[in-house]
Amino acid sequence: MKFHKKLIAALVLMVPVLANAHAGHGDTNGFVSGFVHPMFGLDHLLALLALGFWVALSQRAVRLAAPMLVVIAMLVGASLGVLGFSFAGVEWGIAASVILSGLAVTLRLPVTHLAALLPMIGFALCHGLAHGMEVPAGASTVGFFAGFAVAAFLIMMSGMLVARGAVLLKAKHIHLWLGLIVTLLGGAMLGLG
Repeated sequence: MKFHKKLIAALVLMVPVLANAHAGHGDTNGFVSGFVHPMFGLDHLLALLALGFWVALSQRAVRLAAPMLVVIAMLVGASLGVLGFSFAGVEWGIAASVILSGLAVTLRLPVTHLAALLPMIGFALCHGLAHGMEVPAGASTVGFFAGFAVAAFLIMMSGMLVARGAVLLKAKHIHLWLGLIVTLLGGAMLGLG
């Protein structure tokens, strides 16, 4: 079996364990809990990495604004979650964001202006809502929000760095493999949800 098939198989086997970051992490420190939430939630991690990868090859204005717009949308969603707003499709929205960000990478959809990010900003609201509904009991809400905002920003920047590195290394098909893996895992999450 070729390496890429083994990698895909390993990643698919991890989905049931990592797909849902919303079970808590046993730490009541707000910042730490918020920081690890997107790091260990495969749904959040994949969507943010792929989104960073996708916008990395865009116009400068998009590259500069996208990470902040996504983090702001997540903070708005989290605030709504803390205030008690919810909807039945939040997990579906998160899984859909993974699928669509993976497809955007795979197809190299152009991001020529910020309006192209509107669907992803909407999905960032879903990610934020999930964060807001899962603030650990006894944790500082402000600390939790700060933690996940910093982590989300760093994950997106990591995706952007991988994309820029791929360009420098002339790795022509990395977008295809990364996008397909993210899309397939998003589909698995949707099927498991």
